[in-house]
Amino acid sequence: LFIMAFFVIAAYYIQTRTLWLSLFLTFLFIMFYYYFVFRTNNKLNKKYLYSVIVIAILIIGYNSIKIISSQKKQEQVVNKTTTEKMGSISAPTTDVSFLMRVELGYYMVQRFLENPILGEGFGGKINYKIFDSVAIQYPDNSWLYFLWKEGIVGTFLFSLLFFRLFKQSFYILKNTNNIETKIFILGIMGGFVGILFMSLLSANLIKYGKINFIYAIIFAYVEFEKRELYICKQNLK
Repeated sequence: LFIMAFFVIAAYYIQTRTLWLSLFLTFLFIMFYYYFVFRTNNKLNKKYLYSVIVIAILIIGYNSIKIISSQKKQEQVVNKTTTEKMGSISAPTTDVSFLMRVELGYYMVQRFLENPILGEGFGGKINYKIFDSVAIQYPDNSWLYFLWKEGIVGTFLFSLLFFRLFKQSFYILKNTNNIETKIFILGIMGGFVGILFMSLLSANLIKYGKINFIYAIIFAYVEFEKRELYICKQNLK
């Protein structure tokens, strides 16, 4: 709980809206799986989960209403505060940074349709035409980037990595009796739910090489736990 609180506070001050939504989805996934799968017969835990969801919705709704009302009073906004950023989540079409992502997304889809099977290949850049004039190598949408660069074939192969990760993780949660392993695996699954969502509006899967090294360690850990379970089952037979 202390670590979760630390991450929430840090994410709040970072003021990255995509991170806020990703963190919310991560917590929601972990709580849903924990309270509905691990403790399916505990009605109190389900009520607790419903309460947390309602509180989160009320907080987001309150900040959304607050920013909408403040925008009506002000014609220009120079610096966005945290409250204003939270409010823009409910009205993405008023956010220039979101619209810039949409613009590049449209161009990436066009480039993907030109080479849909194998993609265009690595090395090229994409240019803004409406909101800016700069060339971007790593746009803020990892999955459209994969489609543009690698086509359907490359994106499918890359997606298999995450499919295998979740498949093995569910298998481990179902079969292991080690509570620490369950905690780690559930945390990994919840974390990747947030990461995969964030990759729709971020270059986190394509741009940051040091993070990819951490991903490799996580994949290896899940593979290790899966093999340990397999070996234990074979020995029992």
